[in-house]
Amino acid sequence: MTQIIERKSGSYILGRPSVSFLIVINLIPLVGVFAFGWNAGFLMLVYWMETVVIGLFNIPKLLTSRRGREGSPWWLIWLGNLFITAFFCVHYGMFNFGHVMFLQTLFDLPPIGLDVLIVAGGLSLSHAFSLIVNWFGKREYDEVAVNEQMFKPYGRVVIMHVAIILGGFFLVGSDGAALGPLVFLVALKTGSDVLAHAVSHGWIKLQPETA
Repeated sequence: MTQIIERKSGSYILGRPSVSFLIVINLIPLVGVFAFGWNAGFLMLVYWMETVVIGLFNIPKLLTSRRGREGSPWWLIWLGNLFITAFFCVHYGMFNFGHVMFLQTLFDLPPIGLDVLIVAGGLSLSHAFSLIVNWFGKREYDEVAVNEQMFKPYGRVVIMHVAIILGGFFLVGSDGAALGPLVFLVALKTGSDVLAHAVSHGWIKLQPETA
């Protein structure tokens, strides 16, 4: 069934601080493409590292989610959240291992060096900003159940990597350094990040199209 995007009333997505910060951070790879000659393999590895970061930032969210458990003893909430967090770490780790193996078959991924870690760390700043401002600052942990939060990173990662793999296909068969497709790749990834970020926070919602 066709999906449409419905913007919740009063929501101005691009004007939100975490979205603006997300867009700025996503310009880092664009600077690298022009200034340092980063190619598709480098960008794909960096973006994969970001999926790992997304999972890491989900851990404190899982540990502190408490919707539906109001009134329960704190130790019981903590124990239940800890169990789901452990399950998530194992499952998400397997998901990311399979993911990087898939990327390796399509692109020439470089070794994980200090440069990759620095860039991935820079991209992770937007996730840290959102965790502080939205999750803890706006008390989103009171609005999301732990079992619901466990699946949120998967949706975001799938949206993001469908976009970057689509952009990456324009570079297959070349040396992975064609400027136009690389810019297109960064733009697609940035747009998908904004969409996934807004959906994950409930600022926009996807619903079936009706006649």
